[in-house]
Amino acid sequence: MTLTQDAIQVRSQRAEAAGRTLRIVAESARLQILVLRTNPMVPLQTIAQPAVFLTVFLTEEGPAQPVRRTATVVAILLSCLWGSTLWAAGGTLRHEVAFGTLARNLTSTTDPRLVVGGKCIGSTGLVLGILLAVSAVTVAITGISFRLSGAPLFVLGLVLVAASAATMGFMLCSVFVLTRYALQITAALMYPVYILSGLLIPTTFMPGPLAWVSRLISLYWANQFLDQAASGVFGLRDMVFLILLTAVYFWAGCVLFSRVVHLAREKGTVALD
Repeated sequence: MTLTQDAIQVRSQRAEAAGRTLRIVAESARLQILVLRTNPMVPLQTIAQPAVFLTVFLTEEGPAQPVRRTATVVAILLSCLWGSTLWAAGGTLRHEVAFGTLARNLTSTTDPRLVVGGKCIGSTGLVLGILLAVSAVTVAITGISFRLSGAPLFVLGLVLVAASAATMGFMLCSVFVLTRYALQITAALMYPVYILSGLLIPTTFMPGPLAWVSRLISLYWANQFLDQAASGVFGLRDMVFLILLTAVYFWAGCVLFSRVVHLAREKGTVALD
């Protein structure tokens, strides 16, 4: 009976800890959404930018094939998500420093990674949700080739894309707070990733060595998976590489965030006020 009671108590404690973790992440995500929803960059990056891209890429002489329109909408969705990730989730820690809340997060009893990670999830969820709405309107107007049998795969792909974007933001937010050249790094990352990920320019148009670089970017595999999902095809290899790269981003984000915590708590070289 004692062993049974101990096992039940352990399970209860674990369930309570897991519930507390989920509440912290969910509340952090909610607060981040409230902060970002009034930011003028949100409609610019999630409505104006995709509208311009869609107008440019979907406007062409002669009727465009439905399959081609599908690939175009998916590529633009991911491209705009990358641009939004850089300033929204990627700027999380810089906003913490600017608002004077980083010190409180790092010195509280709560694991600061949960708070920052939750805010990255909130940022990603907000911008991805708006981008999906814009894409849905585009689909309704222009029409695309989409098999209903691929709907579950497409939803799975979107979940993986959201996870990958959030972990990219978690990794980048530490990079941006560890350097004085965050704006320059943002500019240096944005357009090369647009090109090398194969979203706006097919990798077949790139030189061989550059085409291989795209395999190191999760957006490339996300694009491949979603394109196949729209046709009802399960891209197992694309999903595996997408998950692996997301795991690598998360590991790198944890390492870099630990560096931020170390500098802030022990050396005081990160501005906390």
